[in-house]
Amino acid sequence: MVQAPVRALDPDGTGIVTIGTIAFVIATVVLWLQRDALNAAGQGWWLWVCVTGVGIGLVGMAVVWVRSHRRKRSEAEADPAPTD
Repeated sequence: MVQAPVRALDPDGTGIVTIGTIAFVIATVVLWLQRDALNAAGQGWWLWVCVTGVGIGLVGMAVVWVRSHRRKRSEAEADPAPTD
């Protein structure tokens, strides 16, 4: 078996990390607005799960941003633009 030579769509993962972080931000806002009902039901910990998800997402976004810029810089150094 030979793997097909298919290029990765997002080699750094910036898109999925950004989407995940945005989803956690939206969930945090929704749960913040419903925090009294959550606490009454004994489920207030879900708000803190979302807050933690936002924090981890922000750290992840910083990591993939640095990784993306390093990869682009190394590609630019390896493939200099032709001069006329």
